[in-house]
Amino acid sequence: MYDVNAVMVVAAADGEILDKRDGNYDKNCAWSSGLNANFVRILHDDGTVSSYLHLKNGSLTTRPESTVSNPSRVKQGDYLGIVASSGNSTGPHVHFSIYDINDNLIEPFSGTCNDLNPSTWWQNQRNYWEPQINKVMTHELGLVYGNCWGNDHLGYEVEDMKGKNNFSSGEICVIGTYLQDAQDNDVITGNLFSPNGTLTDVWTHTVGSTSAAKAYSKVILLPAGNTGTWIVRMEYRNKNYYHFFTVGCNSNETVSGTRSGSEGFIAGATVTSTVEHSTNSQSKVLYQAATEITFSPGFEIKAGAHLKARIKGCNFVE
Repeated sequence: MYDVNAVMVVAAADGEILDKRDGNYDKNCAWSSGLNANFVRILHDDGTVSSYLHLKNGSLTTRPESTVSNPSRVKQGDYLGIVASSGNSTGPHVHFSIYDINDNLIEPFSGTCNDLNPSTWWQNQRNYWEPQINKVMTHELGLVYGNCWGNDHLGYEVEDMKGKNNFSSGEICVIGTYLQDAQDNDVITGNLFSPNGTLTDVWTHTVGSTSAAKAYSKVILLPAGNTGTWIVRMEYRNKNYYHFFTVGCNSNETVSGTRSGSEGFIAGATVTSTVEHSTNSQSKVLYQAATEITFSPGFEIKAGAHLKARIKGCNFVE
């Protein structure tokens, strides 16, 4: 996510750029003094000051610092930079802090652990815990989660997710499930469907203790035959999460008739569809082909479903 500038930092409210700093190394992995962070500070119209630290080198807004004669204004939601790990930082995150007009530190989130101020500073404060699955994907064997970046002097491993979406019959497939805010004793149920819709495997993971981040894997030996698009469905807290992958990567797919629930159609060259999809609000429908996707007369998808159509090959990994 760091490599592709995936997470932007934006201004929390209107104000002026008080000061900023750029040009510092942004892949730190340890708590160490003497490291300078890339940051932006904003003086807001009510006299409060917000700071945004650990930004990516070279990513900061091009707007200058304010001067008496030339205020450099930003509006709420304006771009400030990209999340990284510059300065005294153990990994990519944004350190966001607010000081009020009397230079008192403010904790924006109200709750039992906040002993600085009685009320929230959020316009709409979300729940402290928001359990959900962030990602379901497939891998080949040997994935390495790693720990931050491969800084030789700190001995960290380089992450190698070995993401893979196209397998051969009889190959080993690792199904990865990645959660946020998983709660003690929560149960995650996995289902694997072959291209003809047959349920071929069911498994569960039980969360041992509450954690902001959890990862689970399931190793599957794919049976011989059954070429086409396979479906992984993970069930967590009454919501379904899907991932689609192929076995054999059929060159062309032509599908018709009436289909229900979540479906995936991945081909090496073309997909042509006249399918009438009967779906609900949790349904996911994917069409993916390297050259062409054609929706011919008769194709229909009900309102509320999530449809994705993309020109990508069988080996594409999100």
